[in-house]
Amino acid sequence: MDQVAFEKNSYQKGLGASLAKQGFTVYVMEIRDMGKLSYLGDHMRIDAVARMLGGSWYGKITTDALFLLEIVNSKNYFNGYIGVGGISTGGALS
Repeated sequence: MDQVAFEKNSYQKGLGASLAKQGFTVYVMEIRDMGKLSYLGDHMRIDAVARMLGGSWYGKITTDALFLLEIVNSKNYFNGYIGVGGISTGGALS
């Protein structure tokens, strides 16, 4: 999450902090199997298990994002402007 939210020299370029400084409401999500959540296994393993149960890895991370958005909206954080962005899976999810 630090790469997305804060670190200006990361490949994510601190996108979250940059958008927030411009007045956008920003939420940053750590995707399953990435960053500090990599202990869960790589996305192929998570996808294989999810498919045995009728789902998929993309379905799981989409559900995670919708849950986070629901929480953010319930807290009245929205200011009228939403900043969205990402690289690779984060870009697809955005």
